[in-house]
Amino acid sequence: MIEAEHNRVVDFDRFNWGWGCLGIITNPKIEFEIEKFWKAKYGNGFNPDDYKIKDEESIVLQSGKFNFDWPTELNEYAFAIGTATKPNIDTYPSPDKIAERMVVNEYDEYFRKNLELGINTFQA
Repeated sequence: MIEAEHNRVVDFDRFNWGWGCLGIITNPKIEFEIEKFWKAKYGNGFNPDDYKIKDEESIVLQSGKFNFDWPTELNEYAFAIGTATKPNIDTYPSPDKIAERMVVNEYDEYFRKNLELGINTFQA
């Protein structure tokens, strides 16, 4: 997933970088020891406050876990991973502005690269 985000083979062994990080959420009904491993993969410069806008709560915790409840739609899975990016805005854009930027900046390449690397989402 890191290679898809960077669009190249990476030469580091951590789950955070300059503009984002990988986050994880685990199924509370399944016990396993991934949290200790996951937390160890974050570099010293990782700051959860970089992953929020203004006074909202950060989307990712210091441990690298996402800061939201497990979705019941995923109950057959043990965990899910995703990418959190550091926001560089003060307010959220409108849906129309997001769609406009996707077309103008050809951001659909992100989705094509995910599919090429075998990363599937409900949007694909």
